[in-house]
Amino acid sequence: MDFRELKYFEVIADERQVGRTAERLYKTQPALTKCIDTGWKNSWVRLCSSGWDAAFV
Repeated sequence: MDFRELKYFEVIADERQVGRTAERLYKTQPALTKCIDTGWKNSWVRLCSSGWDAAFV
């Protein structure tokens, strides 16, 4: 996990929704989701989980 991915997690924690996070970071939602999935797979600790309507840290 690099600093860019940690920044994404920080913004997700602030926004609590991947869609709004993607808008704020000027990324598409699928690209952001893929990056988050990669970050989870590469880390030993799960930093957040998502429900059907929001992300939780």
